[in-house]
Amino acid sequence: SFTLDCLFGAYRTLIDLYAPFKAGDRVELRAVPATALRQDIGWWHCRHFLVPGNGASVQHVTCDSDGKLRYEVVFDRETWIDREGKEQPVTSKHVFTLFENELIGYEELAR
Repeated sequence: SFTLDCLFGAYRTLIDLYAPFKAGDRVELRAVPATALRQDIGWWHCRHFLVPGNGASVQHVTCDSDGKLRYEVVFDRETWIDREGKEQPVTSKHVFTLFENELIGYEELAR
């Protein structure tokens, strides 16, 4: 139990002190994620809104087993393309997990 408490404390320190983005922060993509450009991956159908300039809100911050920070974000404009090729709003938004280097914060954009 003590070891787990120490590990959890280290995890919280990483997330709370060193993560540049926190839950609730506003971010956007630096570039179109490589996974959105591959037809064999589920993000292919999201490539029209996974673009720089489409704002998002950070929902949760975590790290992977390599210590890389990951952010679960929800995009402001999430749509799907109908048969006529028109964008339609989704009824329920998805959560996308992205790494720190894929995001830019609004404070950074203001500079």
